[in-house]
Amino acid sequence: MAPKLNLAQAQAKAPASETSSVNLPEQLHKRSQAFNAIVFENVRIGTMHKEVERIVVQCQEPVSDMRLEVKWIGDEEVLVLPAPNSLLPPQVENELKNTLYPLRRELISKSICDRCRLCWVNQHGMVAYKEGEGKTKWVPSMVAQQTVVPVANSFAVLS
Repeated sequence: MAPKLNLAQAQAKAPASETSSVNLPEQLHKRSQAFNAIVFENVRIGTMHKEVERIVVQCQEPVSDMRLEVKWIGDEEVLVLPAPNSLLPPQVENELKNTLYPLRRELISKSICDRCRLCWVNQHGMVAYKEGEGKTKWVPSMVAQQTVVPVANSFAVLS
């Protein structure tokens, strides 16, 4: 009969291929949608670019290594994107989440926008999905579809 081992002893005896370098909390963490920007929706008419930039800088943590850029999409939406840097995507997402709540409080209390939330911006600069929405549904736009009309002869189509 083999001696009983505790968990630590069993892991120590296990070959390297069987043990994982990921610890238990990381394994249990359920991955949700990723975010890489913040979007302000229904921005008040007359809001100036400098005013939005000032609020963004004011709400960002002073110890943050990430610089944020403000980009307008049309007249009523503003994107806050991280400037290119050496942070990893999870770090960028964490920094954005830490900035979002004070930013949301400031913007909505001053009636600058109706909604402020996290979003994902794809490589083409378009918002793919926003916080609180499901993943984007692909909708074929301008796809030619053939319609078959049952007719007795081809001349009937012309009339």
